[in-house]
Amino acid sequence: MDPRSVKMLLSLLCLAFAAHLIQGASQCMRTNSDPSRHCTDECIVHTGCSNARKKCLCDGNCGYSCTYPRIRCSKPKRIRNGRNIFKSYRFNDTQRVVCNAGFRLTGSAVRTCRGNGYWDGKRARCSKLLIVQWKLFITEKSFQHSPF
Repeated sequence: MDPRSVKMLLSLLCLAFAAHLIQGASQCMRTNSDPSRHCTDECIVHTGCSNARKKCLCDGNCGYSCTYPRIRCSKPKRIRNGRNIFKSYRFNDTQRVVCNAGFRLTGSAVRTCRGNGYWDGKRARCSKLLIVQWKLFITEKSFQHSPF
């Protein structure tokens, strides 16, 4: 292969690698606008992190971040009047809350363990549903609603 062809081939490989990096970054963009959400150091995929124990991983709306892959979030607490479903509570693991019949969910139904060691979203609670029944009284001239 002549030197010109080698240069052309290397240029094409560099372009393909750059496109791969850009595509990967666009699939995990840093879009965090929540002031209470602290993101770890931003990184570029395939270049690594300055700390050898950290890895450049997708961390939700924090984008690619230097994260300890073995970091743990706090163990999910029991949910009164519902269930908390999870296998583990390490980085990128999820917990899902399902309320018992007659109860409604407030907070986040699904939360993910993030690179800062905290669960994203809001803590879930299962609250009793309040059902108000109305009886309709019909008179000749007007309608009246009366709660039971």
